[in-house]
Amino acid sequence: MAARGLCSRCLTNEQLHTLFADPDGIIPTQLQPLIDGLVNARDPRSVSVWLGESGAAAMLAQLAHSGEPITHATLDALSPSRSADYLREILVRTEILEPRNEYLERLAPWIDHYLTDIPAEHARLLRAYGHWHLLHRARRRQRPLPRSGAERTRRRVRIAHEFLAWLDSQQHSLATLRQDHVDAWLANGSARHYEIRPFLHWANQRGLTTDVSAPARKPAQPSVFLDEDEQLTQLHRCLTDTSIDIDLRAGGALMLLYGIYVTRVVAITRDQVCERSGQHYLTLADHELMLPPSLAELLIQLPCARPRSTLPEPASPTRLLFPGRTPTRPVDAALFGKRLIRHGINPRGGRNTAFIRLAAELPASVTADLLAVDIATATRWATYAKRDWHTYLAQRQSAPPPLASTER
Repeated sequence: MAARGLCSRCLTNEQLHTLFADPDGIIPTQLQPLIDGLVNARDPRSVSVWLGESGAAAMLAQLAHSGEPITHATLDALSPSRSADYLREILVRTEILEPRNEYLERLAPWIDHYLTDIPAEHARLLRAYGHWHLLHRARRRQRPLPRSGAERTRRRVRIAHEFLAWLDSQQHSLATLRQDHVDAWLANGSARHYEIRPFLHWANQRGLTTDVSAPARKPAQPSVFLDEDEQLTQLHRCLTDTSIDIDLRAGGALMLLYGIYVTRVVAITRDQVCERSGQHYLTLADHELMLPPSLAELLIQLPCARPRSTLPEPASPTRLLFPGRTPTRPVDAALFGKRLIRHGINPRGGRNTAFIRLAAELPASVTADLLAVDIATATRWATYAKRDWHTYLAQRQSAPPPLASTER
């Protein structure tokens, strides 16, 4: 709707200058790329609504009027909130701020905040463990730390804190810790207690403890599979059923065909799908998978357009094919899996079935290279395939597992 003879875009431009310009009517040079992006948005009315109602817009106006450059450190100093997260996102999307791994960068402030109200001696140990061991290892990763990795880091800090508090209750310390104490902690706690293992390894290396350890938990053997007919039916639906959202069809087909974990599917980027001589390939680590034409057709249509976005979508070649609420982070894997289940696609059973079939047909080293998984994982699945696969299928033909099962 126009007012005073101005179109919606001109009114939005006027609103932007009212919010962000200095007393002389000048927009800060640093913010000009963002202003240009908002002025040229597909729907200027949505920008107008955002400017009037969004906490991120109000926060940005306050920072703009401060006269100081806006940096990641500036945003880190603000109280954590969804508005601050979204403001950072749009500043990165418009190349005002450099991209960074948000899941990783948020860990250090979280650790410091978590340690605020615990005993000083424990806080000192956990700060060293968290910052100089867990975060150091996370920063050395070749790939960006995913959400699951950040959650695992937080969980390990919490477990270490619980262990130190338990030692206090037992009138012991790291200096007096014995293996039978560790065994008692494991025997009388839940399975999550086994995540004390990296903390004990770190403590041994630094001489804080002497020859104590926790065993690694053995991965549970997969128990949820699909029979051959159901596997093919679900794969056919992913490739042909246009009533299912295209991102679900593409992601489900990758799981059902190649046995790729959902967390890895949602992290696939545009540059991992390439074309040569009319054939499309998906790159996983250093190896390429040749894609069937029907699956390639789905992937090259991703990511889906986001009609409600106020800003142009990023054109980066490393753009995610399955973006979440913000285009630089993948959609939540658990929510993606639930959406598949609602459409009758079993991601866990389908993934297990596809992986174990490959493990039964290919040497473990080839499976590991082809799907970019650890050789120990490929070897373990090859063992499952040789020992249990055919017997399991024969027993399950008449009773396929329910789609909503949470079993492995």
